[in-house]
Amino acid sequence: MEQTRLKGENEEGDIFERLVERIGMDGKCQTRFNLICNMGFALTSAGCVRNIFVALADQTTGATLRTEMKLTTQQRNGGVAAFRAASEELTTRIREEITAVSQQDLQKTTCNLLLRVYKKINKKNMKANCPHAEMESTEIEHEKAEGDLFNDLMDYVGTEGKFQSRFNYLYNMALMVIVALPALNIVLALTSPDHWCHVPGRNTTNFTSSEWKELTIPRIETEENLDTFSKCSMYNFTLPVDARTLLEARNTGYNSTVSCQHGWKYDRTWYSQTAASQEDWVCGKELLIPSTLFFSKLGEVLGEVFIGQLGDTIGRRPVMFLGVALLVLGRCALLFSAGLYPMFLTAIVVTSLPMGVIFQSPLIIGMEVSSVPQRSHITLLQCVGWTAGLCLTPLIAWIVGGQWQIFTILTTLPCAAVFLAFRTFPESPRWLVAKGKTKRCLNVLKQIAKENGTSLPANTMEILKKLERRKEKVYGVASLFSSWRLLRNTVLISSCLAFVQLLNFTMILNIASMSGNPFLNMFLQAFVEIPGFFVGSILCDRFGRRWSQTAAYLIAVMIQLACLITVMQQHLLWLLIALVLVAKFSVNVACYCVYLQCMEIYPTNLRQTGTSLGILVSTLIGSLSPYIVYL
Repeated sequence: MEQTRLKGENEEGDIFERLVERIGMDGKCQTRFNLICNMGFALTSAGCVRNIFVALADQTTGATLRTEMKLTTQQRNGGVAAFRAASEELTTRIREEITAVSQQDLQKTTCNLLLRVYKKINKKNMKANCPHAEMESTEIEHEKAEGDLFNDLMDYVGTEGKFQSRFNYLYNMALMVIVALPALNIVLALTSPDHWCHVPGRNTTNFTSSEWKELTIPRIETEENLDTFSKCSMYNFTLPVDARTLLEARNTGYNSTVSCQHGWKYDRTWYSQTAASQEDWVCGKELLIPSTLFFSKLGEVLGEVFIGQLGDTIGRRPVMFLGVALLVLGRCALLFSAGLYPMFLTAIVVTSLPMGVIFQSPLIIGMEVSSVPQRSHITLLQCVGWTAGLCLTPLIAWIVGGQWQIFTILTTLPCAAVFLAFRTFPESPRWLVAKGKTKRCLNVLKQIAKENGTSLPANTMEILKKLERRKEKVYGVASLFSSWRLLRNTVLISSCLAFVQLLNFTMILNIASMSGNPFLNMFLQAFVEIPGFFVGSILCDRFGRRWSQTAAYLIAVMIQLACLITVMQQHLLWLLIALVLVAKFSVNVACYCVYLQCMEIYPTNLRQTGTSLGILVSTLIGSLSPYIVYL
């Protein structure tokens, strides 16, 4: 029979599952094989064949044939005499099929095949029970595709050991808590508290602050039909003015108004000082706030263009540390540049440049050194770390009384602790072998094997040399459009990410316009992400990525439409908050699904480039959020 090699296309899926899917699961081969497994094992004497044939049959058999397999198993358990009587005719057929193969060769071939396929599931058991297996040299065959060769190397050093656990919990969860703190601190720092015109002269009267405000500030009716004080106008009085003159003017219906002449006063209930209140970015300058947030998103777009692709060019490790350095320096520069708006914008852009790659780099490395079933778990860890950081951010702001400079320092400087891991943070061995960096790849593999308590195959260096001759090239963004399949996946992933980004950022920015404690509102929105990610993980594993994501989008859209109806009803504020939290929950289920797909769909040499392009497009669309909220 002519055998065809399965093309991996750089996918890291289970070879055996793809093989079974290709040859079929309910055919004649399964029928014959199940009979051999459950009744004909008496023909051989190898103990391991008897122990693992049933497991192999279950993995290669569809639901239709499993019932028949169980029946034959029950017959086998009925006793040796009944078994021999029932299988006499079958024995003759089996012997005819294996006449050309000697007993010892059959056992040896079977053991070697099963060892290769099931080494992840029952590796120690099979080695102990298969004396005929030729594994003493622990060498890997070279007659495999490049991806399969490296997958086998990773299987030997371990893909679910202590190294993977330490790396993912340390860098994909704990690190994410730290770097999530400055990710959105700019949103709180740019909040514009409730404000009104400052009218001097109250200290010469006996009026309280509220009475003075009533006398000097006109009332207006908002779009929500609320009667509130004007933020940008005052009654036109010539100062200085005494209290009696002021009362007489107000009692006679004098209502001429002018724009604020003496600055503004701010409600300091929640924020003692923000960048907006410090520089008076209100009224005529209020557009500076959404413009600043727009440039923040623009910086992320530029970062994905210029820094994101560096991950596939110079490596995941240097890009991550470069990103953290830019983040810390840029946020610190904000503290001294608020008075000079062009410099402030420059610092905002510099800070935003590396935001995407800081999250992508450890996630991609974690995916590339771990097994396929662990991918969902790794994504979940990073999402939980990110959410924990977002929950801490408003709590820190609440503790410092909304003083934006102290708050910015407390949420930025912890990122500098990342450099303590400069020597221990590994580069992706998969990227190293793709770039032909054989010696560095071998060192990383040795580090993984040592921590996992395993050993490398004897011919590891020989295999790496062979892979070095076939080393992959990074073709850049254009490669994502080189085939219909890559083009389709890129467009779909970018669209999904854009939808998630737009909804997520819009809901976060809307926190300032919601009544109540803004820090508590932000905390609740962040906290609801945790069950969203956990539910997303369960749904992705049970129902698949595509359908879970589709259902989450539909729910999010319906909830957003409901929010549009209730947002104008002040007495339904509690319902609006509940709907926002449900929408945030659904968006985060979708967010989990699409980020998991990013890590799974793209091949190794395009993984970070493809992910960066998707985030670039989504961030570009998300940059419209500040203006949507402003309108």
